[in-house]
Amino acid sequence: TIAGSAPTTVVKETVGQPLGALVPCITTASAIAELKRRVFRACHFLFTGIIPNQVAPQDSEEWRLAVEHGGRGHLGLGPKTTHVIYRPGYNTAKVKQAVERGDVW
Repeated sequence: TIAGSAPTTVVKETVGQPLGALVPCITTASAIAELKRRVFRACHFLFTGIIPNQVAPQDSEEWRLAVEHGGRGHLGLGPKTTHVIYRPGYNTAKVKQAVERGDVW
């Protein structure tokens, strides 16, 4: 199956199921996709100084990878933000606020 699509169904005989019952088929690809979505499941990211200004954050590779692995991207520091990803030495107001909050990595 394609990542994000519904599992395939097959007809097969399974103990405890009526003959011909539809049983979800878990493929290696769907299992890997599900595991990937769990990596950053509870993470909310703010990227600052990482994504070039001419690129929409949602279109960046960093944002795409965070989402592909179950995380969420944010455009600003908010109460849900758990991680700030920034370039070393790039001490913006967002970075300083995150450090002061104490609950952002």
